[in-house]
Amino acid sequence: MIISSNLCRLSLISLFFLMILPGCWPLNVLKQEESKPEFIIINVLEPSEYDDCHIQGSINVPFDAFESEMKTLSKSNHYVIYCSDYMCMSSGYCAQLLQKNKFNHVWAYEGGMAEWYQKGYPYQGPAHMEYLKNVTEYNPDESEENNGVKSITAEDLLKKMKEYQQK
Repeated sequence: MIISSNLCRLSLISLFFLMILPGCWPLNVLKQEESKPEFIIINVLEPSEYDDCHIQGSINVPFDAFESEMKTLSKSNHYVIYCSDYMCMSSGYCAQLLQKNKFNHVWAYEGGMAEWYQKGYPYQGPAHMEYLKNVTEYNPDESEENNGVKSITAEDLLKKMKEYQQK
């Protein structure tokens, strides 16, 4: 009788600790720590244009494939979308598409690869295409409404790239 009473008491004590103790542990011990958002720069030009010259560290998701590839992107990441220059509307369209699909951290870099190249910022590729040398003046008063898509300047993009490299 004493043995069964002690076993019962031991079982109740064990059950008590199993129920109470997990709440005492820090959450990151019990759960896998949430990953920090990544900063992803997406070039929406054709692969041949991407191969010729692209922002260092950017990935290529051609405009024609963007809508289907968008489904593979994490909504927690931060995205900058760019194309060739101010005359190209693909970056704004793709950024707007992300926002409509509940992506919260999205910017369009409207200056595109031409402005980036002309500023001498880090790029990859031989940079032989002619559009890279064409200077296009941007006049915000003449630009169409960007449908709520945030724009980012070349300087701010470079700053964000450096911040995320340090993390």
